[in-house]
Amino acid sequence: MSGKDFLAIAELTKDKVQTLVEQAHFYQRRFSKEGVRDFGELKGQVVVSLFYENSTRTRMSFERATKLLGGDFAYFDIASSSVAKGESLRDTATVLEALGFSAVVVRHYSEGVSHQVAKWLDIPVINAGDGCHEHPSQAIGDLVTLSERFGSLKALDGLKVAFVGDVAHSRVARSVSRAVALFGASSVFVGPPEMLPPFRNMPVVYDLDEVIGEVDVLYMLRVQQERLLERETIDLASYVRRFQLNQIRSAKMRQGGVIMHPGPMNVGVEVDAYVSKSLELLAPAQVRNGVFGRMAILSSLLGGEEVA
Repeated sequence: MSGKDFLAIAELTKDKVQTLVEQAHFYQRRFSKEGVRDFGELKGQVVVSLFYENSTRTRMSFERATKLLGGDFAYFDIASSSVAKGESLRDTATVLEALGFSAVVVRHYSEGVSHQVAKWLDIPVINAGDGCHEHPSQAIGDLVTLSERFGSLKALDGLKVAFVGDVAHSRVARSVSRAVALFGASSVFVGPPEMLPPFRNMPVVYDLDEVIGEVDVLYMLRVQQERLLERETIDLASYVRRFQLNQIRSAKMRQGGVIMHPGPMNVGVEVDAYVSKSLELLAPAQVRNGVFGRMAILSSLLGGEEVA
């Protein structure tokens, strides 16, 4: 993190990540226990989203976070913009800066785009997901959820996290595995060989049943059909049989273990209907805490005070 931008977990120190998580917990407490709905830190500032990919949770989460901090949020509609006339990404980004927006939240289907936009602009750029590279704001929110569930960030030391499914196309798996590693948790990647990229010095398993009783967190990933190339096919029936987290498999989980999912959830594919309603599933908390995590990110970039 350069100080101006928020682009990747790989660029953050442990101390910086911890500060963001603590700030998010501060907002969480003020919101949940004290009923605060306007923190005022971004008063007079306007954040704009530049999304070249569809999104519900991430875009609305950034919008909610901005407004809770007292700022305004603008949604740049790619479909009705001059992009349809051939306007370049650089031209679009510089127009947004010229219009006086305080920060740009970028989501793109190609890796590295947010980094490129950050080089062009003097205002802060936030990576809201770039291809299969990273999704760092999701990781901050997930750390808030994990520290809430297990008691603290220190409690993550020694935990084992399994990322299950389409790891090859998952920017969430890359960001969250890097984030939990900062606090002593280890990761294992589980899925069919064609969905597991070559990892250096990282454990890879091709059988969910082999590890389900040994991990503390099962992070279920969506099969990203939209990212599969034309030559890539998947036998969904076989995938469901081998890797779906269902009621029978969930009963084999380690006591105290939890289930996570970044959404959107394909019920009937990566999880069954029983698991989608399980008390161990932290997906609702992930959505809620994603707002507080993004509040912490926005505050750190746009002049808000950090909580010790």
